[in-house]
Amino acid sequence: MGNISELVSRLQEFAAPRADEDLKDIDVDRATKDAVELVWSELGEGVKLEMKLEAHAAARVDEALLRELVVNLLLAAKDRVGGKGRVVLDTRREDERLVLRVTDFGPPYSAEDLSRLFDPLKGRSRTPHLSLLLAVGRDQVQRWGGELVCESSEAGTSFVLRLPVAKPAEAPPPPPPEARAPRKEKPRRVLVVDDDVENARMLARWASRMMERRRSPCGSGATTRRCWTS
Repeated sequence: MGNISELVSRLQEFAAPRADEDLKDIDVDRATKDAVELVWSELGEGVKLEMKLEAHAAARVDEALLRELVVNLLLAAKDRVGGKGRVVLDTRREDERLVLRVTDFGPPYSAEDLSRLFDPLKGRSRTPHLSLLLAVGRDQVQRWGGELVCESSEAGTSFVLRLPVAKPAEAPPPPPPEARAPRKEKPRRVLVVDDDVENARMLARWASRMMERRRSPCGSGATTRRCWTS
């Protein structure tokens, strides 16, 4: 009964999109190493795990779900080698993709088994829930813009996870310059002071031509104070 309840729960998870994802730019090498630490005791002494983590880049994923997926792939590899054998885990970057590969050297899948491996209703394996876990994992990876596939031959069987490299955050555009009203230049005036009114007029005309603006020459003295406008 417990297995049936778990299967139903997993089927519901497979059918419903995850709404509680915490998507961040995650260092794939570090997350992979954390997953290995979580599953290390379950792999047991019979599994000889070789790691080569060389992606050196981040992917935009939910870190907890990525760790869970790596744990499930390693446990699947353990089952395929019967709990005793060599398993290789490596990461690398290929152009704008991060590639995580879990390879074991157990019996290869047949073409028929490969075609049904990710089908939670038709898949067959020695672990009853493997196909369901793979289907849930692949669905999750596709929502991240990646893919999860299986490649199997006499040389070994690999579960291959490909994810897009996270793009660096773009710097926000600079704020637009503040709109400023055109500066209104105050009219300039020249004060001409001379006791001789004629001299004042002549100087005013000269200043007007030079400044090309209004000028106000003013006579001064005891007898006269006048202003002109050119």
